[in-house]
Amino acid sequence: MEIIEGSKIILRKAKLSDLDSIYNNIWKDYQIAKNMYWKVTDNYEDAKDRLERTIAYQKENKYAYFVCLKKTDEAIGFAGVKQTYPNVYEESGICIATKYHHQGIGNEIINLLVDLVFNKLNADKFIYACMKDNYVSKQMCLKHGFRYYKTTHEIRSHDKQEFDNEFYELTRDDYYKRKDFTFRLVRYDEFEMLMKVMNISFNFLDDHNKFEHILPKLYFKDNPNMLHMGAFANDKLIGSIGLYFDKIYKDNKVLDIACVGAVSTLPEYRNLGVFTTLLNLVINQAYLLNIPIL
Repeated sequence: MEIIEGSKIILRKAKLSDLDSIYNNIWKDYQIAKNMYWKVTDNYEDAKDRLERTIAYQKENKYAYFVCLKKTDEAIGFAGVKQTYPNVYEESGICIATKYHHQGIGNEIINLLVDLVFNKLNADKFIYACMKDNYVSKQMCLKHGFRYYKTTHEIRSHDKQEFDNEFYELTRDDYYKRKDFTFRLVRYDEFEMLMKVMNISFNFLDDHNKFEHILPKLYFKDNPNMLHMGAFANDKLIGSIGLYFDKIYKDNKVLDIACVGAVSTLPEYRNLGVFTTLLNLVINQAYLLNIPIL
């Protein structure tokens, strides 16, 4: 499969004309490399050799690609999968240029690879790995329903740095059960929908026995001291979990803390792993926000 096409990007094989873009966008970026397994290439001549090796590698590995912008064909990263066991595929590295972060490209890459693994290769399982401290990468896979299953302690070959590598898996059954689910932060304009889901989930059906009446100082629209991670099925909110911010005072120091609570899943969507995904996402969100105590 030479080309996989998305809405913003295409996955295609590397070519010699990609040298400038892949070198400047990826290979010489020390910030990117610190969370990856490969060594920075910091001069142009070495980049030429690396590109030739990459082209050869991608010829031998059918599902290894460069990530390119659909409009310009600029190479802005790489992605791919490899078979590790019968009917089991593992991502073979996903990387996006820093200037293209936070534009939905990472999510699109995972969507394309998940579709490839389950709908075209008919696999039973898809494995995703990332360094333990790479919270952005972790958040991306959790949003797509991957579940944590193991950690290995490893040593990076080029600089002998020790690190913990976390592995996540998505099974075929989970994919088809939840392929219409998305996970993201609940927006302020979705507050009424959030309250409805929480009240139904807790069976708070009496007008005077609802979250917004029981805890009016907490549950009000635009509260800056809370956020909710939501699970959606075709844009319908089906579950949520809250992260509530506060401060504690100890030894003349002020420490930021966050509390997890108000876990809600509509009855018809229970036992599908919604809570597990929401909990992992909100814990990881606290790390992304530099909250030291949870």
